[in-house]
Amino acid sequence: MNSIFKRYLLPGFLFQSIIISGGYSTGRELVEFFMSNGPLRGLSSMIVTMILWSVVLGLTFEFARIHKAYDYRTFFKALLGKGWILFEFSFMAIAMLALAIIGAAAGIIFSEMSSLPDYVGTMIMMLCIGILAFYGTSLIEKIISLWSFVLYAAYISLFLMAMQTLGNDVAIVIEKDSVISPDWNSALKYSGINLAAAPAIFFGIKHIQTRRESLWAGVFAGPIAMVPAILFYIVLLSQHPQVLEQEVPLIALLGALNIPAFALVFKIIIFGTYIETGVALVHSLNERIANMRREQAKEMSQFQRVMVATVLLISSIYLATTIGLIDMIGKGYGTLTYLILAVYILPLLTVGILQIYRAGR
Repeated sequence: MNSIFKRYLLPGFLFQSIIISGGYSTGRELVEFFMSNGPLRGLSSMIVTMILWSVVLGLTFEFARIHKAYDYRTFFKALLGKGWILFEFSFMAIAMLALAIIGAAAGIIFSEMSSLPDYVGTMIMMLCIGILAFYGTSLIEKIISLWSFVLYAAYISLFLMAMQTLGNDVAIVIEKDSVISPDWNSALKYSGINLAAAPAIFFGIKHIQTRRESLWAGVFAGPIAMVPAILFYIVLLSQHPQVLEQEVPLIALLGALNIPAFALVFKIIIFGTYIETGVALVHSLNERIANMRREQAKEMSQFQRVMVATVLLISSIYLATTIGLIDMIGKGYGTLTYLILAVYILPLLTVGILQIYRAGR
């Protein structure tokens, strides 16, 4: 069972754990990309996004398997040849933006819990990431996969409690809406920016051994990553349309529930999620550098890993404390999405599929 989990389900849980912080933990991302287009239209767009995730992730896992590419540098050298450096710049920019977003969100959540300034929470989160970055793949993989189950329990509990208390408000919003056709542009943009995180989980897909396992892992990954977002989105509808202007819709929803003990536990879980996402991003960059040094017959020391993490985190703290969360999500994500489509998704759906086909089984 442990082997089956690692081959078929672990990639999806790793992907969910990485995207949840910058993808929908605050609720601002769901409002920005989906709910702003209409309640039901946003929901159908999320389903389209889920399908796109499954397709691209399945192909990504298989391409990585046939090339034994378990860090993003090796992967994109195989996919883009000499043009691999284009993804290097893109991934660095997105990793920095994602760290800044989760840093800003962590500050807001921590401030809500403790009444301390935002920057205290940001600093605590970054410190925890730096400490965990000292350790290797095995521990990080275990932490991320175990925390995924905690997240699922938290979002299911949030959904059940919110529907019990605010279900009538959700029903009223849905009844007033009649447009259900998906917004393909929003689905594509949201898909692209979150799929950029896929290379950050390459360290966890070494267990996949066959094409069948790769493709099924992709099929499972889409729903694993999207189901908590859909549950969260549905209960956020209870706050529509005021939620469209909220910087952190999650806080407004927890306030409407008016269950202080649950709100505190949920905020602690989300804060922990920011830490695990940051660890995964920093670890993926460390693994890329470590692989390059191995090619030079050198090893990357633990001290060097911590130094890389420190530089990344200090830069992210600066961004988190100088740019607003709404601006980072609305403008930063929108700009970088098209770059990811150009250097990752389109090449994978063309050159990548051709290479997969030629490789046989």
